Order: sequence, then structure tokens, then C-alpha cells
Amino acid sequence: MKSDLHTQLQHIGKNYAISKSYWICGEEVPMHGGICDVWGMSRALNLRTLAIEVKVSRQDHRSQSQKDKEYATNNGKPMGNEQYILCQAGLISPAEVAENWGLLWYDFKKQRIVNKKRAPLLEMSADRKLEVLLYFLNNGRNHKRPLLQENKEIKQ
Repeated sequence: MKSDLHTQLQHIGKNYAISKSYWICGEEVPMHGGICDVWGMSRALNLRTLAIEVKVSRQDHRSQSQKDKEYATNNGKPMGNEQYILCQAGLISPAEVAENWGLLWYDFKKQRIVNKKRAPLLEMSADRKLEVLLYFLNNGRNHKRPLLQENKEIKQ
């Protein structure tokens, strides 16, 4: 179960993505290798994708889930063209972050994100982007969902 801190940082991460021109954004995006806390795609940046993993503890940062995501990245299946770890300021040092990942600190006192380690720009094939986008749009389900649900309480 997610903590309140994780949920708060996840929303902060999504707002950060939106502020950086990632116009399709979502939280809890299922994909191969696990769930991506925040994922976005930018039309302005030639369909560049961004993945943000929220970490609320050092143990969370070194979890098997994070290791699986790092392994997938190293084997040609990144979650995004840019991948970041987002945590509270000072929790994780740049030296502790994997080679293909960047690090964002959130300073709660100043209420701003500080980029402590720039993420490298990773190659991501059009097929891989489409695969992730389809997971995003389908919410990881194998069945289609209507975009609008009929509200039976509304009277005509």
C-alpha cells in the first residue's frame, strides 16, 4: 500500500512532467518491468517520453522492483527516453542512482524540484513507445473500457 508521502510525491512528479511539456501524463502506468509511478509523452519534444519513479526510503530505492526496472533498461526496454528517481531532498545521493537514471529531489521547505543528476537521453524505438502508450491507454488491462461511462442516476 502506498504511503501518503508516496502519493504526494507522485502528484508532484506528474505536475513536474506537465510543466516540462509532457502533455500525456499518468500515474501508476503498468508496463513490462513493473508499474511506472509517473509516465508522460511530449508532442513538443518529438514524442519523447519521461518516466519517474518515486522513492520514499532508501530500502524502496534498492528494492527488487527498482532492480527489475534497471535490468529492463539495460536490456533495451526503458520505461522512457528519460528516467528519473524522485525523492525527498537528501534521501538518495546522485552516486547511488543507476547509470541510466537521473535524480530529482523535492525540497518541501522551498516547494520545488531540484535536478541533482540529469538523466541521459535513452533510445526508445517507435514500437516500444507505442507498446508503453497502449499500456497507458488501456490501463494495463486486456479488455477495452469505454471512455465515458453512462451515469444511470441522471434523468433525461
